[in-house]
Amino acid sequence: MDVESKISEWVHNVDDLVFVVGSGRSGTTWLQAMLSMHPAIYSGPETNFFGAFSAADKSFSKTKGRRVGLSEYFSHELFYDSMATLFKVMLSGLPEPESQPKIFLEKSPHHCLYSDFLLKTFPNARFIHLVRDGRAVVASMLKGSKTWAKDWASGDVDAAAMGWIQKVNAAQRLQHQVAPENYIELKYEDFRINPHRELANLLTWLKVEASENWIEQAVIENSLSKCSVSERGFASIPETNQSAVRPSQNVSYPKGFFGKAPYTVKDIDLTKHQRLRVEYLIHKKLMELEYPEVCQNFSLIDRLQMFIAKKTTGKFKKIFP
Repeated sequence: MDVESKISEWVHNVDDLVFVVGSGRSGTTWLQAMLSMHPAIYSGPETNFFGAFSAADKSFSKTKGRRVGLSEYFSHELFYDSMATLFKVMLSGLPEPESQPKIFLEKSPHHCLYSDFLLKTFPNARFIHLVRDGRAVVASMLKGSKTWAKDWASGDVDAAAMGWIQKVNAAQRLQHQVAPENYIELKYEDFRINPHRELANLLTWLKVEASENWIEQAVIENSLSKCSVSERGFASIPETNQSAVRPSQNVSYPKGFFGKAPYTVKDIDLTKHQRLRVEYLIHKKLMELEYPEVCQNFSLIDRLQMFIAKKTTGKFKKIFP
């Protein structure tokens, strides 16, 4: 079978691969939906491609004391070219776009954890890092872990906070791995406060032209308040078609996927003690990112409570629900 023949013509003709990365629950799907409305930009469901094939990359890259493994059969060029081909075959499972897109926008936030693998496969890839206040991310994770996201979201304050900082740090490392013009960092809160301005600036970075009327339409059509009521999928993010092995039949998001989506500190849904613990763990990164109202000084009582929580249960949430 000729694998190359399985790649759709529109995939071959895409000029640019752009990856949206960062922590989950940071508004990345919302951003993807707005951008995907543009005829020059095409997208699809999260691929999780580089996470799924990371074991193969590790096996290929690992130095071995004897002649075994993938590196005995693949050269560096052949291995990563094969990964790129497989990625393009995967994209061909999407419906044919109405017009030839200039950009394919991939949104699997945790791809930042596999940046070496990704850049060996696509050295010219560009990255949009969308970052959100870690306290809001933790609150969203805790809420999701009880219902729709219980299979992947952590219900433990410590794990959720450390997961946020791990992915933010990984995404920020990308700016040292690529050319300056191939990385941009944006704040979710800025998008919520002034989506028209931020979207216009991002499209300029992407080198895509858009009128003020188009930007207005993109913002209105993807209003989070509208989505939280309907819980329907974003129309601009297509599902896989019948050429996929397991085509998706459900175009709706699970109940609870769209929440209140707070973007001010006062609206973050954490208890007093939960917020204290989160700030204790990630306050330096929050301050570095210039988020407001971050506690920097923790009293002896604060530290004692957190120490007891860690030693007695290992799960902060059980003592401070």
